[in-house]
This record gives sequence, C-alpha cells and structure tokens, in this order.
Amino acid sequence: MRSSSHTVFGGSHTRQPKTGTPAVPAFLIAVSAVLLCAGSGIAQSLGTKVWSQSLPPTPPSFFGVGNYEAATAPGLGSDGTVYVGASGSSFSGTTTFPSVLAAFDGATGTPKWAFDTGVGSSIVGSPAIGANGFVYFACGSSVFAVGPSSGALVWSQSLPPSPPYFSGQANTGPALGSDGTVYVGTVSMVGPGFFGAGVLAAFDGATGSPKWTFSPGVGSGIVGSPAIGANGLIYFTAGSMVYAVAPSGTLVWSQSLPPSAPSFFGDGHYYAATGPALGSDGAVYVGTDSQSDFFTFFPAILAAFDGATGSPKWVFDTGVGSGIVGSPAIGANGLVYFACGTTVYAVAPTNGALAWSQSLPPTPPSSSPFGGILYYQYSAATGPALGSDGTVYVGGANYNNAFFSTPPGILAAFDGATGSPKWTFNMGVNSPIVGFPNIGMNNGVVFACGSSVYSVYSSSKGLAASSWPKPDGNAANTKAVSLISITPLDPFTQDPIAPNLHPTILRISVWLRPG
Repeated sequence: MRSSSHTVFGGSHTRQPKTGTPAVPAFLIAVSAVLLCAGSGIAQSLGTKVWSQSLPPTPPSFFGVGNYEAATAPGLGSDGTVYVGASGSSFSGTTTFPSVLAAFDGATGTPKWAFDTGVGSSIVGSPAIGANGFVYFACGSSVFAVGPSSGALVWSQSLPPSPPYFSGQANTGPALGSDGTVYVGTVSMVGPGFFGAGVLAAFDGATGSPKWTFSPGVGSGIVGSPAIGANGLIYFTAGSMVYAVAPSGTLVWSQSLPPSAPSFFGDGHYYAATGPALGSDGAVYVGTDSQSDFFTFFPAILAAFDGATGSPKWVFDTGVGSGIVGSPAIGANGLVYFACGTTVYAVAPTNGALAWSQSLPPTPPSSSPFGGILYYQYSAATGPALGSDGTVYVGGANYNNAFFSTPPGILAAFDGATGSPKWTFNMGVNSPIVGFPNIGMNNGVVFACGSSVYSVYSSSKGLAASSWPKPDGNAANTKAVSLISITPLDPFTQDPIAPNLHPTILRISVWLRPG
C-alpha cells in the first residue's frame, strides 16, 4: 500500500440568483437516517446554470499552470457533496500530472478538497460512495478509499495481474456490495498500446484486503462497470460475453451476446459496449458495439437476459452503425432507455418493442474551410439519466465535425413518456459531458465537462425511483440495484423528495400539517 496527499483548493464559481417567495415550511417528523427539510421555491428557468466550478489547477510546468480535465462522471454523497475524478497534462501534452479526486459542495459548487493519487493514469469509471461514507475509486493499477470530510486516505490496494500478463490496470469504477465488498474490473497491459484479458477483483471495503479474483478467460478487459443485483450476484461484460458471479467469486452463469449477421468472415458475435443495467424483475440489459468479426460493422443492439439463468430474452436492433453509449437506464414506468448514435430510445422491458425514439438536437451551422455551410446532428456522448419526474437527460457532442469548427457540448432533456424534447443547455466549451449526468435533490443536474463541473436547474428532485435510473445505478454510483425505494411527497407541491439516493438507506417520512 502507498500513501498519498490531499489538499484544499479554491477558485471562483458562479451561481444564479434565487428569487421568488419562499415556500412555507412544513412541520415534520422524519424517521430517517437523514433529516429531510422543506426547501424554498426557486424562480429559475429550467435548463439554466445554477453554478459551474473549475477543477483544481495543475502543478506549475514549463508551459504554465492549467486546470485538470474531468475524467469521470460525478458521484453524489448523502449530504449532496459532488465527487469527480480528474486527470491533467500540460498544454503541450508532454507533462502528465497525477490524477486527483475533487469534492465540491452540491448546492453552491464551492470546492471542498482534492485528493492527489500520485498516479499518472486517469481515474476510470465513476467514484462510488459507500454507506460508511468512504469514497472509492480506481486509478492505474490501484483502488483507493478516502474519507468524505477531508479526502484523507483510508487505504489503497494494488490490483491483481491477469496471468500470464504482469500488469493489471483498472478498467471500471468500483461496485459496492451490501456487505461493503468493493468490486473492480481490470484489463491487462500487454505492451504499449496493447491490452489483454482482465479480471474481476474483490476487496474488503473497510481495509482494502484482497478477497478473491475471478478470471473470465477471454482476451479482453472488463467493460463498463460491474452491476450488483438484488440477489447479490455480480454481473459484468467482457468481450462478447455476459457473466454472473456469486459474492464468493464462483461463476453462476455465462452467456454469449447474440451472433451477428453472416459476413465474409463468418458468423461472429457482438461485442459488449456497456456494462449491465439491472431491472426490478432481475433482467440484465447490455448494449453492444456495432463491430463484429473485427472488420465488419452491423447496427448496434440492446440485448436482454434472465438474471437468474442467463437465458436470452430478446434483442432490439437499433439500425444504427454506432455503439450504444454508457449503459441503459430503467424508468419508474419500466421502460428501458439508452442512447446510440444521434438518437435516444425507449423500449418495453417485456419484449423490447420500441416505445419511442428521438433525435438529439441539430448542431449550429458552421463554415467549412472548403466553402459552404455544414449541418450536423449532435451524437450521444453519455448514457441517459432519469429524473424523479420522468425527464430523460443525455449529453451530446458533435463528433462528425471534429476537424472543423466544433460546436460546444450540450445537455439535452426529453419527456420520458413521449420522447418530446424539453430543453437544451449549451456548456460553451468544446468538450462533451464525461460519463453521464447525475441528479441531486436540489433540482440540480450535475455533470463534468472539460475542466469544469456544472449544475443545471431542472424539474427533477433527484433520480427516478427505479432499480437502475442511470448508468452505474443510483446517485452514489454504487452500481447496485436499489432494494427499497420509498418516495415521500412534499405535502404542498406533491413533488417527490428523496427517491433512490442510496440503496442502503431507507427513508420513511411522516408529515404533520399545522392544526
């Protein structure tokens, strides 16, 4: 194990003024691990910035001081703290700085602390916040646990190699079991730019002590993030396979992704592009890439499996020659949402029938250096996050026009029932949202983009009350199905107050009106 340092950093941030008459607070008794308070009304337009905050500055170099760039989606603590992993290099790219995990106040964006990993590799996946408050993340060949109050190191542990290779590198963010076990997927470094088989490694969440390692035996790393079902099984994808492993590390089942259409190279199998998403009925949903047989491209598909047996249930063909982005999300209405190419989809959980599909917004027109005007559609850069009111949030980027004038990335909101566009937020920077958006209880859709973290005002008070409301599961990114979800309503507005913040916290609120 190694030691690392943590520092507190500063910087400017902006916050939209709050106006309007505050709501009259209700008298309440909260039988809860967290006290829920009635908030004040905010007269702010949907899809407008609440705050933005720069990631910490990099150390000085020959080229001056810059800012770290976001490397992960945000994780949200039970107190609303926002945790984002970041990596840094000099303007010229010749100097690489150790990655940091940065913490921000979720209501104001004020920086709280930054933990320096001492590792010159990016933090991967997303940070996960345990029921004990520890923040877990993976970087390079190590997994870390830090305290929430100051970012002090609790423990760090090396990841195991994948025989016959020597170096195991993190390829997923940590997933947290109900007993505190930490699960991380790896990939092997065969040589510079070459990767080999990975393993699923389990660690004790309190001490970091290794528990076991499972090798899937395929020549590729673990994809996306592991997902933990209500039955305790750990689901993950590698290559063209989906796996279910018991908490003891023994294989329960493995299943191939569907075969692709015949090609010159024969019948191949699709390759997993996402980690699994888990339905309330135990179904496992996996999105694929569009490539098969290494040389042939077919439209990407969404495949559903029985979580207990691995038996295939159905396949939805997108008809789009791009991979599915992020992982699917499951709404409180049962629909399965995902993004692929320039389109967002919603399909039925029983048979994969299309409920709706909707294009992301068009990009602004831009001039071509060869003359004329270029028009493009934004492409999905993230998997969808589902709000408590059913709104679907997806990050968009313009990959088609990368060699010309690139429009800034966007956050787009859609109606979850119909797919109708609701609003679009333009970040003003030429970078896409990293990972996925997250949704706080203060109506803020939080995401990381470029060298900044943002909170945008929305109609959603937290995530949807479902088993898997966004990639990596709940707001704490534990990658575990929410076992219990009780959604109390504000007695005045009837808005949901605390859906699905953390799978191991049960909130039961009793509201008393005056008189």
